[in-house]
Amino acid sequence: MDTLTARLTKMTPAHRELMATEMAMPSIADAVVAILDLPSDWPTMDPAEIFRRACERGASFHP
Repeated sequence: MDTLTARLTKMTPAHRELMATEMAMPSIADAVVAILDLPSDWPTMDPAEIFRRACERGASFHP
């Protein structure tokens, strides 16, 4: 984050605005966690439990 903060001053105003907009958006990981309704300690969860929750919510997985 420090690198990004330092580089903001070197960006054009338009690029700074785009960066601020993108940084305010939820990440893909945040969206997946919300869709699967995972608890805050999800990183320590057993992968099988995460997979089970995904299946319960109708997610399909393709290898």
